[in-house]
Amino acid sequence: MKREMIKTATDTALNIDRWILLKNGWEYYLEESDGDVAFGLVLGDENELGYVSLSELTPYIDIACAGNDLYGIMPAIGYEWKDGEEI
Repeated sequence: MKREMIKTATDTALNIDRWILLKNGWEYYLEESDGDVAFGLVLGDENELGYVSLSELTPYIDIACAGNDLYGIMPAIGYEWKDGEEI
């Protein structure tokens, strides 16, 4: 199950498949992966859209969720869930 996250200022939409929080506090809102690579929003030193290798992230993951568990997280700052449901 995916959730659509929309940036209200620009109507940028992402179909979020998984959310990852790294041990350094960086957050990843990722779309469905194509093998080892996924596209999404990274919130770290800079906030940016781009591609990331999941195998490179794996050793540093603190918390992750996908599917129905996405209903337990807040959208990224400046974004909202299209379905309007918040925790």
